[in-house]
Parts: sequence; C-alpha cells; structure tokens
Amino acid sequence: MTSFSVPINESGQVSKENQSGSALPAIVGLSTISLCLIVVLILWISILDDPAGGRPHVSVEITNATAQLDLGTVGVANVRPSMTPDPEDLSIDPLLPGTKMRAIAASPGTITAAPDANIADSEEPIAASIHSNAHRLSVFPLDNMVARSEYGLIPKRSGDGMTPFSVYSRPQQFIPEGPKIALVIGGIGLSQSTTAQALVELPPTIALAFATYGENLERWKKLSRENGFELLIEAPMEPFNYPQNDPGPHTLLVDATPAENKSKLDWVLSRTSNYIGVIPSMGARFTADENALTAFASELNKIGLAFIDPSNSVRSIADQIVRRASTDQLGHLPFLKVDVVLDGDATRASIEQHLIQLEELSNTKGLAVGYAQLRPSTVATLTEWLQLLEQRGVTLIPLSAAINLSMPKL
Repeated sequence: MTSFSVPINESGQVSKENQSGSALPAIVGLSTISLCLIVVLILWISILDDPAGGRPHVSVEITNATAQLDLGTVGVANVRPSMTPDPEDLSIDPLLPGTKMRAIAASPGTITAAPDANIADSEEPIAASIHSNAHRLSVFPLDNMVARSEYGLIPKRSGDGMTPFSVYSRPQQFIPEGPKIALVIGGIGLSQSTTAQALVELPPTIALAFATYGENLERWKKLSRENGFELLIEAPMEPFNYPQNDPGPHTLLVDATPAENKSKLDWVLSRTSNYIGVIPSMGARFTADENALTAFASELNKIGLAFIDPSNSVRSIADQIVRRASTDQLGHLPFLKVDVVLDGDATRASIEQHLIQLEELSNTKGLAVGYAQLRPSTVATLTEWLQLLEQRGVTLIPLSAAINLSMPKL
C-alpha cells in the first residue's frame, strides 16, 4: 500500500537506502567466504607438498642397535646358552707361552648367536655372487636316497649302494702334491647376516656345517649348494658339564636308550638335506662313551654319512669307534678328526696365530683340518689369509677329498 503521508520524492530515497542497507551484509558475507576459501586452498597446497601432511608424525633419532649387540650373550629359542666351558675343552695352547690351562671360550658347536632379521628377504644379491669357478651342486635329494621318519625325510643309502657322502660331495678333481688344508665353518644359519657374508666371501672349497637350531636352513641349503659348498649338519651331543651346558632339547645323551638317541638323530637329520656328514655340537662326554658313540657311528655308517670329530677333548675315542663301526658289507665309515680349532679365542690375532699353526701342520703331516665357528671376524680373517695361501705352496681342498685321502684302503 502506498503511504500518502510521505512525499513522492522522499519515498524513492527511502527505498534506495533500504536496498543499500540490505546489500552491505551480503557483500561482507561473500568476502568472508572468499577469504576462507583462499585460506583453505593455501593450506591444502601446503599439505600436498608435504608427504606426511595431514598425518600426525614425530621425528625420533634411530640408533643402530645391531652394532651394539653382543652376539655371544644371545641365546636361541628353546636352547639354554652355554654359561661355562665344557671341562674337557680345557687344553694346553701352544700359542700362549706360559699358559698352563686355558678354557676354550666357544667350543665347537656352542650356540653363541641368535637369528638375525637384518638380512634382506631377496636371494638375488647372494645368488648373483656365485663363484665363477664353483661347480653347482644338487639342491634336492635323490628320490631313492631318502627315507621317511616321524619328523620328515632323512637320508639313506640307495638300493645300489650309493651313499649321501659320495653323491652329495663335490666332484673329485686333481689334487696336487704338497701340503693340503681342509676347513669347516660351523654355526651356519644362526646369524642370517653373517651366513650371507660367508656365502659371498668364502670360497666353495670350504665345508659349511648347518646349526641344528638355525633359521631358514632350506634357503641357506639352496644357496650354498648353488654356490658349490659341501654341507654338514650339526648334531647336539652331551658335554661333560651337562645340563649346565645344554646343547638343546634334541641333545643325544649318554644315558639315553639307543632308540631315544635314534629318534633325536632323526630329528636332526630331517632339518635339511644334501649334506655329506654329521659333526657334533659340544659332545665331549658323548664322544668319550663307548656304548653311546658306537650306536651313533653304526647308524651313520648304515645311512652312509661321514663323521667329523671337532672335539678338543683328549678323552675322545671317535677314531677307535669309527674303525669298529666299519664293516665288510658297508665299508669304512668316512671319518675325519679336526686338528686345530681356529677361534677358541675369537680375536683376530688369535685366529691368525692358529691359521699359522694349521699351515705348519699341513707342511709336517701333509694334510691338516681346521674348524671355526661362524663369526664376522672369522670370515674376514679367513678371506685375507686364503688370498695368499696358494702362493705359499698350500692347497685348500674340499672336505670330502680330505676324508677320502685319510680313509684306509679296503
């Protein structure tokens, strides 16, 4: 309705004022919205430039815990680490003048390292490092040379008399005259990173002994055989101070029945395949007991596996028992006694001194056998020592060749 109390001209002015008054808030609102959109856009761009933008994150300093880890104090699952040395591993060390008795800090087969998860899952770096002069060895066991046990497949002689020792050994090659050395490295599979280092840096002439409680043994078996290494499997055996020193739940015991020890041995043998023999882990008391060792040696000869004795114990009667276990029907049990444990003291200087001793023995006896546990210091020292070994007139030969040279003729 038109207001007649207001002049016509004034009515028009009021209308314009009302319109301008209502438009001002709208303009302010639009400006505010636009400003908010610009701010949001700037924030969005800044967030996209930051890969962690929009997600809560914090910076934490990471230290290399592995470098500070003392592998000698770490145990393996279900295994009580050795806290004291086996009394029978006390021996006179000719390399330490004035020392009457010395405890071997890490006796052969002692579990001193836990599985290491720092190794990459990919096998390509190791597979690519296959030695150019290596003869690739079989990875899978022959069908006619496996038997089924309660724990899985274990090796056996074939129907025509072939043995795992002869079939899975490196091919026989010409061995020159002069001093010769064979080497065994034990504890393979306990440390994943050091096992990989050994496969890359050590020559395939060296035999590798797989730890019974090691990790990824099938993987390491495959890579080892592809690189041309001969393999052994470690069998935990009773030391003199058992159970203070406990090689683990599958330890072969002197007072156990032959059936009980046979069951434990089957478990050990089922851990992997394509090995040529067995080497004790600890075992000073077991290798000094006639009845227990006779049953063990007879079982190995029945299967066709070699027996390597790394014991420092003067009570070991392994060489005598092996001769008894050999029969006209089965032939000689392949056997070899270790001459020098290289890393009873795992320092570099001590390892080098024992390598010199091993070399001198090879010049005196013609053949010397060395044993060491898998450690970074051992691998590094051996690698350097081996580079000049041939120039000094000493030949590194496969373990199987050393066994064949040592076995009596039929």
